[in-house]
Formats: sequence, C-alpha cells, structure tokens
Amino acid sequence: MPRRSPSPKPVLGQSQGVVTLTTGAARFFRDPSTANAFAAYEAKLEVRRLRASARGVTGPEREDWLAVSRFSALSSDEAAWAVEETARFKADCDESLAVMSAGLRDAAVDLAAALGKLSDPAACQSLLAAAKARALDVERLHRKARSAAHESANVVSGLKSKEVAKRLSQAAEALQQAADRIAEILGVRA
Repeated sequence: MPRRSPSPKPVLGQSQGVVTLTTGAARFFRDPSTANAFAAYEAKLEVRRLRASARGVTGPEREDWLAVSRFSALSSDEAAWAVEETARFKADCDESLAVMSAGLRDAAVDLAAALGKLSDPAACQSLLAAAKARALDVERLHRKARSAAHESANVVSGLKSKEVAKRLSQAAEALQQAADRIAEILGVRA
C-alpha cells in the first residue's frame, strides 16, 4: 500500500496554533484575568501569521487545504473574540462558558492530531469523528446557555453570556467544517 503524503506543514502549524489559542481561551474562562486574555490575543495573532504561510500551499488539493486553513482561522477568531468580548464587556465567566471553551479546546486538539495522522486513514477518521463529537457538544451547550440567558434575573448579564456562548459555538462549527474538509481530502486519498 503506498504511503500517503502528510498534511502540509503550514496547515498543520496553523492547527497547532488553534490548539494554543483554544487552550488559552479555556484557561481564561476558568480564570478570567488580563494576563490570560492577553495570552489568547497573542495566540490569535500567531494563528493569523500561520494562516498567511498556509496560503502558499501548492498541489492538487490546494483548494481543500486553503479551506481547512480558512475554517481554522475562523475558529480561532471566534474563540479569541469570545475572550476579548468577555474581558471588554465584563461578562460573567460561568461554568457553562468554561465547559464550552474546554470542549472547544478538546475538539481543536483532536483536529490537530487528525492532521498529524493523515497518512493513517483509520486513526485520522477516528480523530475527526472525536473532534466533530466534541464540537457538537459545544453547540449543544450553546443552546442550553441561550435558554438560560433568557431566564437570567440580570438581563444584561444574561445577554452578554449568550453572545459569548454564541462565539464559542461558531468556533466549534468552524472546526466541524474543517473536519469535514479533511475527511473529504482523506476520501480522495483513500
């Protein structure tokens, strides 16, 4: 059986950057501090730099890899904006946001691992499925947070939390789209 080529290094590097950013976001939602918000911001800048290098990917699957890069960048932007908006608007970092951000981090870790295992289709598919399942959990938690926001005694606080949860959900959705595109690449190579 011929050996499959690995993921392009710039896309793999960008995916690792998303892991760093989502890890920083999860840390911020567990311990909201200026230092943790700044670390997430710095990680966002690094992911943007890495995305620029991913634009140079060549080969027959270039468009697919650019799509994976675009979805990864969208996910990192949404996660970073969730942190920035929480810090700027002094939104409450409740347990649901901490759980959502941890799930997003775990999905990003699985997705990055899947990219590293592209030459092993079975392992890659398993990791993609895990990434999608974790991202779906984040979206499910978003629906719960949205309904809880409407029942909040403090309407303004509830609306702030609802918007932050929406950002985390959109970040998870972008990771799902990246996983779908990687699955398509894997299908072409299989």
